[in-house]
Amino acid sequence: MVLLFGMPNMGEMIFLVVIILLLFGGKKLPELARGLGAGIHEFRRGMNQGNEPVQTTQEHIPERDITPVQREESRKPRSLPEPKARGGRPSARKTATRTKSATKKKK
Repeated sequence: MVLLFGMPNMGEMIFLVVIILLLFGGKKLPELARGLGAGIHEFRRGMNQGNEPVQTTQEHIPERDITPVQREESRKPRSLPEPKARGGRPSARKTATRTKSATKKKK
């Protein structure tokens, strides 16, 4: 019997089967095996599809004359709106006013 590195021997395989039976039970085991087999099948089919050449649909697309469109509006610089004229001096910023209680000196 040839032993490979990393492969479980017969005693370890039996131990794994017993643990799996205890965890999942005898009724769930066939369902798990079916699901595992279907997963492996899908994986292999996906790997085989990746090796097939990719067919593009570019061969069927007719060529069109593509020219850039320039609009007259986009060539003109935008004009900024005129600022509103304010009359008189600029208003002073309002600050807090002192109250009588704040200005009284403590004795």
